[in-house]
Amino acid sequence: MNSKRAKTSRRDLRLTPNQDSQIEEAAAILHVSVSDFIREASVEKAKQVREDQELMTLSKKDSELFIKAITEDSPELNENLLKAFKKNKALVKKRLG
Repeated sequence: MNSKRAKTSRRDLRLTPNQDSQIEEAAAILHVSVSDFIREASVEKAKQVREDQELMTLSKKDSELFIKAITEDSPELNENLLKAFKKNKALVKKRLG
């Protein structure tokens, strides 16, 4: 959990005594500092929030209905849909590194 890169940003936060105690206990269980615990938990939550906003998961049935809806009635994809496909492709490529 401990990152070896130099940290250049600083954040301050206020916690209730109960919140502080919970964080300290969790960090101790993982044998990491409170700072490392908060940093890693925050980064993981930020990634999750971004994924939730960027990705949509469809069931197989819904995926098939979506593909049918965008391809069956129109032999050519419209310009906005092509832009959306390109944007999605770029996001996927970025995620996969």
